[in-house]
Amino acid sequence: MSLGPPLGSLLYRLVSRRRQVAKSNIERAFPDKTPSEVEALARFHFQSLGIMAMEMLITWWKRSDQIPAKIDITGLENLDQALSQGKGVLLLSAHFTSLEIGGALLQRETQKIIHGMYRPHENPVIELAMKKARQRWFATMIPRDNVKQMLRSLRKGAIVWYAPDQAYGGRNSIQAPFFGHNVATNPGTSRISKLSGAPVVPYFPIRKSNSLDYELRLLPAIENFPSDDLTLDATKINLLIENIARQYPEQYYWVHRRFKYSD
Repeated sequence: MSLGPPLGSLLYRLVSRRRQVAKSNIERAFPDKTPSEVEALARFHFQSLGIMAMEMLITWWKRSDQIPAKIDITGLENLDQALSQGKGVLLLSAHFTSLEIGGALLQRETQKIIHGMYRPHENPVIELAMKKARQRWFATMIPRDNVKQMLRSLRKGAIVWYAPDQAYGGRNSIQAPFFGHNVATNPGTSRISKLSGAPVVPYFPIRKSNSLDYELRLLPAIENFPSDDLTLDATKINLLIENIARQYPEQYYWVHRRFKYSD
């Protein structure tokens, strides 16, 4: 894990395009920050990305008992209460840098059946390796466009991990506020919840300041969700993600062009 921050610092110098994307995103999200503050946060974020790379190696190649991290789970009762309804649970997460190890640790600590949504890789060899590694932790990996399989998992009472927060420019996208900007947002969470009846439990894995231990934060199921207003639903979700990103700004995935389709 100690290799993570220097790796991230090296990437900051080498990967100029992603460095500029991160700085642009941070400037838009935090317009009150000075240029030096923006650069400092961008550097800190790249160090977090370096740690993320180490976490992925650990998660994919080590056994669960070889991950010595201390884990604090907050709000597990929220997940248990949602599961008790018997309709599965849509575990709503977001692209924070600890998302990979966070999913593995949640499964290890709770021993619950979790199915994971993911974006298949274009390279079939890499895709096979990634899927095989992740299935060491998740019972099933579901391609993000396979809604039918996702609904089947929920109807079987499974927990489905889902992160819909990246830029979504499809024809079904809607505009919803995020860090003071209207951004293209995927309304799929509302539609999947309505079709399945599954409650939506927000879940955020947070890396602690020592970069070794974690908090797995489970919030209460979103109330009055889904509604008949997709924009209202999307606004609730974006606000939840924004609140965590403001608390731990270095851990949000700023190298993605989140404001690509925005005002």
